[in-house]
Order: sequence, then structure tokens, then C-alpha cells
Amino acid sequence: MRRVRSKRQVHSLSYWNVYHRHWQKKITKSIHIPTIGIGAGAGCDGQVLVYQDMLGMYSDMVPKFAKQYAQVGTQMKEAFAAYRKEVADGTFPAPEHTFKMDETILDKLY
Repeated sequence: MRRVRSKRQVHSLSYWNVYHRHWQKKITKSIHIPTIGIGAGAGCDGQVLVYQDMLGMYSDMVPKFAKQYAQVGTQMKEAFAAYRKEVADGTFPAPEHTFKMDETILDKLY
């Protein structure tokens, strides 16, 4: 990331990412473009939160700046395992999950 040395350089951008909580309010109040916080605190104009972190999709690490609003990681792993098993067993897709074509149309294609 390049270092911006003046307000003029900052204003030439369309937005500014703020990473440090001590600077967020000062920067946000001193420039005329939106500031986007990534763990910088609530003093920015907007926030970034990666949806994988927000939904608890990975159980091995939760970033300091992330708040988990759900724990879907275990459910996702179970769903993928069930899908993989059904595909391997040949039970998915079942007839109700496939498209059917009228035999007369099929005959015209071949």
C-alpha cells in the first residue's frame, strides 16, 4: 500500500481505508471522501467485514476485528459431506432433481 502524504492526495481517491483505531475519527472528520474501517473502530463512515468471518465458516481462526453473527461452518461441512456421499453413492441427483424431455423432441435432436 502506498503512503499518502497530503489531504490533496487522499481527496483524489474515491475512498480511504482506515486500519488503525487511533486515527479513524481524525481522518474521517478531516477528509471529504468516505472512510472504510477494517478493524479501525466505529468512527469511520463504513465498515468491511468478510462474510466468511461474520458467518463463522472457519472454526480454526476468528480475526480480532470480526464479530461472528452465526456459526454455519459446521453445518456447511456436514452439508458438503452429505452431498459428496450422495454423489459417490449415485443417489444424487435423483429423478426429481433432473430435467425431463419429451421423447419426440429428443428424437428430433438425434
